[in-house]
Order: sequence, then C-alpha cells, then structure tokens
Amino acid sequence: TFFYLLTVYFFVATLAPSRTVKYRLSLALLTILGTYLALASKLIAITLPVIILFWILVHYVPEYFPSCARYFRITNMLWFFVCGGVVLVIIAYLSNLLYMPKDQGFELYGRVPYLLVQFKVIIFYYLTKFVFPFNLNVDSGFPFTDFATDLGISFSIFIVVSIIISVLKMGNIWIKLGIIWFFLSISPTSSIVPLNDLAVEHRMYLPMSLGLCLVTGWMLSCLKKNIQIFSLILILLSFSVLTTQRNKVWINEITLWSDSIIKNPNSPRVHNNLGKAYYEAGQLRKARFHLETSVSSIPRYVKSQFNLDNLKNIIEEKRIDSEKFQK
Repeated sequence: TFFYLLTVYFFVATLAPSRTVKYRLSLALLTILGTYLALASKLIAITLPVIILFWILVHYVPEYFPSCARYFRITNMLWFFVCGGVVLVIIAYLSNLLYMPKDQGFELYGRVPYLLVQFKVIIFYYLTKFVFPFNLNVDSGFPFTDFATDLGISFSIFIVVSIIISVLKMGNIWIKLGIIWFFLSISPTSSIVPLNDLAVEHRMYLPMSLGLCLVTGWMLSCLKKNIQIFSLILILLSFSVLTTQRNKVWINEITLWSDSIIKNPNSPRVHNNLGKAYYEAGQLRKARFHLETSVSSIPRYVKSQFNLDNLKNIIEEKRIDSEKFQK
C-alpha cells in the first residue's frame, strides 16, 4: 500500500507543469522504481498501471488535448476499462494465463462462485467495517454461501450496480474517482481469482486510502462548517480510542489469537495458531487443548497435526526426563 500510494504521488508530481525537466526525470525514475516495489510486495498492485493510465486520460488529456476531451469523459473511460478488462480476463482464462495463487481457493470455491460471494463481502463486510470499524478480527471467518440459496448475494449485486449507476449519473468528479479507485483497487482480491480467505481486513487498506476516504471527505465538505468541525473531532476521538484498544490485541501472538478465538471460535486455523503460540510460550496444557480442537475440526489439517505431534513428543520427553530424575 505504501509503495502504491507513493508511486501515484511521484507520477502526479512528475506531470506538474511547474517542475523542471531534471526534476521530472528524477520523479519518473522514482515512479518506475515504485511500480516495481509495489508489484513485488503485493498482488493488488497489478491495478497500478490501470490507475495511472486512467489518471492520464481523465486529467491530462482534456487539458492538453481539449479537442479530444469529449472522448475521455469518466463514464466513457469506465465502460472502456470494464469492457477491456472483461476481454483480457477471457483471453487469459482461455489461454491459461490467469494468475493462480498458491493456496486452495480454486479447489474450495471455484471462480464464478467466489466472484458472486465477493459482492456480499464488499457490502456486508468491507463497507460495513469502513462505516463501523468495530469487532475487527485477524481471521474473519466470513462464511461461503451459494448464490442459489443466499438472497444476500443477489441483494449485494443489486446494491453494487445501483452505486455504480448512481455515481455515473452524478456530476462530481471526486465521487467518481473515489468509487473507481475503490473498485479497481479491490478487484484483484474480489474477482475471479479465488483466495483461501473470502474476506480479510488488510485488503481494504488501499481501497479506503484514496477511494472511500475521498468520497467521505467530499460528503463532509458539503456539510455546514460547525458540523464539519464536530464530525472531524468525533472521528478523531473515536478512531484514537479504537486504535488504542486494537493495539492492545497486537501485543503478542497469544493476545492476538485469543481475541480472534472469541470472535471466531469455530476456526481450526485460529485454534492452531493459538495452540502454537501457547506451545512457544511453554504453556503446554493450553497448547494441547487448542491443537486438539483444531485437529478435531479438520483431521487432515496438516499444520495442526504437525504442531500437535510435536507437542506430544515434548510432553513425552519431559515425562521421561522427570522419571529419570526421580530415580
């Protein structure tokens, strides 16, 4: 996320009219370097070239080529990128070039079912957490449901389509840019590339940064001055308290996974990670309980079985050492 935003900043600064040629060349090199670092650190950075191209077409083409401005309106650009993206995905799919992550997402869900449930994830998890950032969890355990039996998926698709249509009809460019940024930056993890976890909080960092925050800032700017000040103070105080409370959870692995197990008690991964944390802290009884709980949920869960076997070996060695000492 850091390299992504830094690259966008370098790129925008490169095209600033008041800069010298030498300064622009330096920023251009930093833009290339930032793009490489962003792509090397996170899958979501695959959208960075698209964001840069979109920024050029919307902001700079109308300014320097006014005769072509009518061809590069945001609505036209949005349809262009949507259609172009669909064509590229179809070509990549047919030629087996589509990226496949190194997990079991494809085997667990499949491409289309994963895509459909992501609409529900966007509405009922990501946007909900943005508005009400409470009850955060490192392992959300968002359940997978089938489109045919879950009306929430159909409702979410309707909401997403309604948002896009409403934004396209609005005349405010910042709202359009914010929504486009949001959907573009979230698309790598909420499309037809299935991942193990349906919903993860850190996937929202980039979509929020200049996407939803831009929309929220514009909405606040439309309010009266005294309401703006009150809202800003309320947001700062609320987020300060929430950040302080959340930081207490991240003190160590035991506190982190203990918090997660309260919110998602049926997750074998959470029990495994908490058991591993207790094991490393020398609390073997607690470690055994959580590792056995994890294995009982999914007997073929290799990590839990491996950790449990190690724990049993340690306990057995301690028992033998204790017997030898008593003799």
